[in-house]
Amino acid sequence: MGKRGWLRALPDAELGVWTDGAAKGGTRNGGSGWLVVSGPFQEILDAGSAPAGRRCSSYRAELVALRRGLQAARACAGGRRLRR
Repeated sequence: MGKRGWLRALPDAELGVWTDGAAKGGTRNGGSGWLVVSGPFQEILDAGSAPAGRRCSSYRAELVALRRGLQAARACAGGRRLRR
């Protein structure tokens, strides 16, 4: 198998979660955003944004985005079991 052959061998994901967080100057007015998609056509199931705090690091903003994105993905799964 070539360098990236293993990647092609993986099954398609049922859900995809995209997140981003940032803070102005790396220390203030942080914000976060997320997008949950599904299927081969990347149907948007959920998207949103949330403040991360007036005084926060870019790392905290990224963590807020990740947490909110995972919460949204869990809600979109609706309790159904996703393949592992």
